Amino acid sequence: MESGANKKDSWLTCLPALTTLCLYDWDLSRNRDLSQSSFSFSLPALKTLHLSHCIILPKTVWDLPALISLQLDTMHLPENLSDTFSALVNLQNLTLNLSPIGDYFITCPPQLLNLSIKSGLGNVNIVVSAPKLCNFTFFGIFIVTILVPEPENINIRLQGWFQDSKLKYRKKYYQRLTNMLPGLGNAKTLTFDLESIEALNKISDLLVSLPSPFYNLKFVKLPWGFKESSISSALRNYLLGGSPKAAIGTKFPQNTMDYQEVPRCLTSQKFMLDEALATNVNDRASSSRGNSDFGLWRGHEVNPDFVGLLDLIITKYPETFEQFISKSEKFYTMKLNMLCTSVYEFLRTSLTEFNTDIITEYRDLFTDLQRWGFNVNWLLSHLKYIEHFQISQYELHSIDSRPDDAKNKLQDLQSHCLGKITEIEKASG
Repeated sequence: MESGANKKDSWLTCLPALTTLCLYDWDLSRNRDLSQSSFSFSLPALKTLHLSHCIILPKTVWDLPALISLQLDTMHLPENLSDTFSALVNLQNLTLNLSPIGDYFITCPPQLLNLSIKSGLGNVNIVVSAPKLCNFTFFGIFIVTILVPEPENINIRLQGWFQDSKLKYRKKYYQRLTNMLPGLGNAKTLTFDLESIEALNKISDLLVSLPSPFYNLKFVKLPWGFKESSISSALRNYLLGGSPKAAIGTKFPQNTMDYQEVPRCLTSQKFMLDEALATNVNDRASSSRGNSDFGLWRGHEVNPDFVGLLDLIITKYPETFEQFISKSEKFYTMKLNMLCTSVYEFLRTSLTEFNTDIITEYRDLFTDLQRWGFNVNWLLSHLKYIEHFQISQYELHSIDSRPDDAKNKLQDLQSHCLGKITEIEKASG
């Protein structure tokens, strides 16, 4: 919705079933006095909210009990965001585009899993407190302190951040990386894009005298196409010096298959997954396509359209992953993608396409998934349902295709019954 400055907001209260809302250039203040902002939200079913280029963030408590994803872009944000997020008890995904100048203290809701922060060229200091945060992505160079016990994955991105700035200014900002990285010391996995790892390589001489801040590191993921041998010895020591058992590897490129039809296929197969699951997959898969690189699921890289699907599987069928383990990060990722691809192909197969051979193939595929540690009894149950449906359909077709035989059998049965009745009548005199 655009140009909301001259519109009333009262109509929002008339949409209690609204699940997704995007406001662009909306006047959220109703009053230029920042201390008297009167705009408020009360949308009990809202799950996704995106505010962009809005005049001011409302200071009133938001009544959005079902909100899962929130994105705030290019707008005035208070330095202390704790009050803003305190009522969003179910928020899991948060994306912030912050002003390039200022200090921010962000106390995240207890259930927050994924946090993305972007800030432009400038001076920014950020403190993040999030007890259950798994994935933290930041786009830019700024000082950050993460008050998180053990974040699964920290993703550092600089690609396109400098745009057309001159090289001498880039080198100046590259040096700020030495002040930024110590705040990420408790990360289990560090993921770099091409420009960020190249920037660190260019300032390797500054890293020689610095101790490694990464005491909890398990894995360093390099961008596709960047050779591990290109890392300078100074940078390698800086990254792995505090965690000598950590490994360095290359992330997989995005799967080249086209998954644009996943939501449509999921919602069309209501006989397999209930309507709530299908609807949620549609919502989450469509929102994840903005990430053209990869998606992160609990620190593991998967096709971006699979993140929402994996979240829903673990929510509805948590037993799926209870026994799933893999010593290799590479094979862990491959198996997750194979699980999602299998579910995707299964759901996109229409009921009329199933036959004995296809059912057998899927049963073998699901057996392989079981052997890998996935508990997919729920998929086998759906397959069994389809098999019974096919058998019943065949039996009905067989009866329908031989109406004369059925009619003759009915006549024979009627004659037999009449004969028995006649015998009984004669016997009773």
